[in-house]
Amino acid sequence: MADIQDFQQYVKIQCEKERRETIVHMAAGTANIILNPLTVIKGTLQLLEKSLKDHVSVLQFAASPPHQKLGGYFKLLDEQIQTIDKALQRFLLFGKPFEWKFVPISLLSFMQEWIPDIQVQALEKTVRFALEFPEQNGFVFGHPKLLRAALQEIINNALDASPPGSVLTLRINITDNHIHIIVRDQGAGIPEDLQSRIILPFITSKQDAIGFGLSFSQVMIEKMGGSLKIDSSDLGTNVIVQLPAFKGTV
Repeated sequence: MADIQDFQQYVKIQCEKERRETIVHMAAGTANIILNPLTVIKGTLQLLEKSLKDHVSVLQFAASPPHQKLGGYFKLLDEQIQTIDKALQRFLLFGKPFEWKFVPISLLSFMQEWIPDIQVQALEKTVRFALEFPEQNGFVFGHPKLLRAALQEIINNALDASPPGSVLTLRINITDNHIHIIVRDQGAGIPEDLQSRIILPFITSKQDAIGFGLSFSQVMIEKMGGSLKIDSSDLGTNVIVQLPAFKGTV
């Protein structure tokens, strides 16, 4: 009898690759279809708001309860449109050919700019945030916007999994060849039957999510030459991002 485990593993990898490529094309196509009417909706709302304000004075608009309520509706709709637009832009990044220009990224500068936003998110979730910086600065070669978007998805998942009062830890380790960015939460962990598939598109343990965040993060990290690994138990989840250390001239 022949050992077909290697062949089965090869078939599994190929099927997952074809599945992801199909989803990539669908994501980009769907985003393009929705973006155009969404732009029209946003523009129309802006025109309606401007038309309403043109018919009344600024003071009257601010003081009148009905106008205040309308102003609140316009603000709510604009926020929802921005949320949809952000998700669609993420689909485009996931699905379109990569055209970003890579630059050396200082981890120290990158983190100093990003960390305040995470602290605000943690406060809103009543989660304690712990940051463990390395003893020295390091550089990666990539695009700051892509890197932040990829890491933010990981942080969002970790915060969603974190119970109030728990600790969310962001740790950075630097070696000669690699930089590791590790996000750890103290949630209940990923169900065992999903752990091997959780990084695939549209696989999730949350009822109100589409299961796209980790897949997006993986693709963005891979475009920068890195990898993403998940280690989960009932004590929490570690997401480890490994990126090549940049050793060129900054």
